[in-house]
Amino acid sequence: MAVSRILLTGGRGYIGSYVYAALIAMGIEVVSLVRAGSTCDSTNEVPAADDPYVLVDQIVNMEPTCVIHLATRFSRSNSPRNLPALVADNVQLGSAILAAAVFSIMP
Repeated sequence: MAVSRILLTGGRGYIGSYVYAALIAMGIEVVSLVRAGSTCDSTNEVPAADDPYVLVDQIVNMEPTCVIHLATRFSRSNSPRNLPALVADNVQLGSAILAAAVFSIMP
């Protein structure tokens, strides 16, 4: 299967920005999923839904042929108040991507 559309998470990060630029330079269509509430800087950026179930549907509807998941949230000061954001970005997003991959190949 040829790669025709890549879903990229973390495309605004240090590594992700280089990956994004390289994919675009190769002529590959890239959909960059950005954090909910973020301002989209280009037509290739899509804000992620806050609700994990909606997020799964959102990813399935994008119909990516490949996913590059680089998004993460890192905090130097781990405290209980940071926990919801850490879980949302580091656990729920990855789980939603995996669920979307499964749902997209099921008949």
